[in-house]
Amino acid sequence: MNRTLLSHITAEWLKCRRSHIAWLTLLVAGLLPILHFVGMEEHPETFIPMMKRGPWDLLFMMNLDTASMAMIPVYCLLLFAFLAAIETRHHAWKQLYSLPRSYTDIYLSKFVVAQYYLFIYFLLFIVFVVAEGLVLHAVIPAYPLYVQNIPWEIMLVRCGRVYIGTLALCALQYWLSMHFRNYMIPVMIGLAVLAAGSVVRLLGLAPYDPYVYPRILFAVGIPTRHFYYPTATAFIIALCGVALLLPGGCMLHARRGRKV
Repeated sequence: MNRTLLSHITAEWLKCRRSHIAWLTLLVAGLLPILHFVGMEEHPETFIPMMKRGPWDLLFMMNLDTASMAMIPVYCLLLFAFLAAIETRHHAWKQLYSLPRSYTDIYLSKFVVAQYYLFIYFLLFIVFVVAEGLVLHAVIPAYPLYVQNIPWEIMLVRCGRVYIGTLALCALQYWLSMHFRNYMIPVMIGLAVLAAGSVVRLLGLAPYDPYVYPRILFAVGIPTRHFYYPTATAFIIALCGVALLLPGGCMLHARRGRKV
């Protein structure tokens, strides 16, 4: 990574610090574990028998299952909408393009900053799930969620897989957010495609829909789950998706920037 790109990444990160992205990340990371806690606290008779073996693993997988299906894609939609809106809100696109910066640097610097916030999201998600389990055990001791049994390594590995699955989604949603000046348009497009995920799976088109890639990577090693593919196939689908969409979006952005 050259110094110019690194300085641009730093500049973008400083701009984001003055936005509400950090609060968005905290809110979305904590929302699902809190809702899940409420459900498990109100219905212990349903969940306690399920936790006789691997209670932490079960708790984490239930949270990550829902997150990979909905919360993580929705967070990506909102994250890139916020990133693009920083320039749009201040009418700063022409000023940005007039700076001695390549279009590639402009495009990649914002994308890298988005990955930083996505990384923070996953760390916060793990923290909130662990907090959910500990508080649940404190409130209802019958839940066998003991602090010494927390599988930190397994949690990190599984979040890492799902993160790889989000990269192609990020690349596509980022280009949409940079292409449309009205930030609601890419958000609505993303939500519509996300809602069509079940239909996409039934038609056998999941490898062509980046919005279900987090689900595909979540299902690695779980043949009973929807969107299951063999491990190598799942990773190839996700990595090929980002390898095509990120450079493609960058070239289209550069072409658009020259016309501004």
